[in-house]
Amino acid sequence: MPDDVTVSQDVDTFLKSATKAVARTNLGLGTAAQSAVGDFATSTQGDLADTLSTTKQDILTEGAFVDGDKTKLDGITGTNTGDQDLSGLQSILTEGAFVDGDKTKLDGITGTNTGDQDLSALATKANVLELDNTVSFIPSADFHPATKKYVDDNAGGGGSAETAETSVYIDAGAMLAKDGEADASTGADNGTNNSVDWYNVATGETLYAKIAMPPQWDKGVIDVELYWTITGGTVGENVKWEVAAQAGGNDDAWDIAFPAPTATLDDPILADGDIHQITASSITVGGSATDGDILHLEIARAAAGATAASQDARLLGIRLKYSNSLLQNWYSWKLGNETADATIGIKNTWYAPAAGKVHAVAAGAASATSGSALALDVHKTGVTIFSTGITIDDAQTDTSNATTPAVLTTDPTTFNAGDKFEFEVDTTTAGGAGLHCDLLISWD
Repeated sequence: MPDDVTVSQDVDTFLKSATKAVARTNLGLGTAAQSAVGDFATSTQGDLADTLSTTKQDILTEGAFVDGDKTKLDGITGTNTGDQDLSGLQSILTEGAFVDGDKTKLDGITGTNTGDQDLSALATKANVLELDNTVSFIPSADFHPATKKYVDDNAGGGGSAETAETSVYIDAGAMLAKDGEADASTGADNGTNNSVDWYNVATGETLYAKIAMPPQWDKGVIDVELYWTITGGTVGENVKWEVAAQAGGNDDAWDIAFPAPTATLDDPILADGDIHQITASSITVGGSATDGDILHLEIARAAAGATAASQDARLLGIRLKYSNSLLQNWYSWKLGNETADATIGIKNTWYAPAAGKVHAVAAGAASATSGSALALDVHKTGVTIFSTGITIDDAQTDTSNATTPAVLTTDPTTFNAGDKFEFEVDTTTAGGAGLHCDLLISWD
């Protein structure tokens, strides 16, 4: 070896090693140096290399892992591979996930239907007549709607019955008490200035009365107004009555049970010895009432709801209030002669001699219409009385079979003395000779 070559201390020591093992020691090689394969490390590096396989891994090209990444990966299960396309998905809302059909519902909301509107001012289904309604409905106020059936049943030649309240008085002297109960007044009960009949009625006692009803009675519900007084009563204490009614006529049994009674309100004593009046209202009459029937009445003193008077109440009599059907008659106005076809124009004028009501209308002719319908109108003080006009259909002689019956604007139509009525032919056709218009009228 040349003289000018310098050998490092390690190499020098290596060259001076007596054995291979000593050489490896002098060079700092571990036992791995004895193997012909694999990587080698120094003795110092050997410990580090032994731990790399369990504590370290290669840094990937995406970057180094951090704490939490392994937990995320462990949480991916099933088909969630982590590389899925989520562009067609949306976040689940706090209200919950959408399901099939929700989008269709939302698409159906248009205009100002926001879903949070206040609907309290809108009509409920129970207060609306629907187009496919099949339930009977009878209007009971001026602006209630009328169904076609109601109009068909009540318009044209029909008309709703008009009634007026009427009353009749039945005195206590014409009544009969149940055996052993209420007792009648006597001469000893006469007053200083007046004498009246009465029945002394304790709570639970019953009286009976009867009357033959007039033929004008509409056979409907009745009211009974009771007149009574008391002696020795305390102001503020109460008397209460109840009344039942049963109708009977030819071949009807008279001794039958009455319907459930209708009670008055508690009637407080106003002053001892004063006349008191209280009404039992809307009493339904039992049986099938017909003209000429006897109306039987059962009158009882009921238990008062508040403090009841302990003394007998003195029943003086009752006033029976009922509805009387008004007398209605047909009146006819000629609108042409018997041989000539009807022509257009005002054909008759009438001034009402007294106040009354128009309940229905009809029209007819001596010869049938030919070619089309004939239309009529009636004006009261210049205004038609119809909401649907009156017509005689083609090939007909009267309105009884009209496809569209006439409808009064107000049923009944009231009029005053001196009101002017004009009878007019609006449209005509061949035929219609002898035309006349008829009104069903009652007088006030």
